[in-house]
Amino acid sequence: MLKIEQGDVVMSVKGRDNGYLYFVKDVVDNDVYLMNGKNRTQKNLKKKNIKHIKLMNICVNDIKNKIKNGEKFQDSDIKKQIDNLNVI
Repeated sequence: MLKIEQGDVVMSVKGRDNGYLYFVKDVVDNDVYLMNGKNRTQKNLKKKNIKHIKLMNICVNDIKNKIKNGEKFQDSDIKKQIDNLNVI
């Protein structure tokens, strides 16, 4: 099974959002709570089964550290990072 942590970048591989990138906000049992800063914000997280995502080999330390340490950040920060990753 994947070792997914808070702040990791993942891609949805099942469902209507197939191919979309997200940051992991929280992991609870076999579910992850995801955000992308657009339609999935900190207040409207996407709940997804851990089997339906793929861990990307991408690390955005700034955002990851803020999520893990419970520091404040804006949805626009998340959106900007996701947009930058989609360009690559």
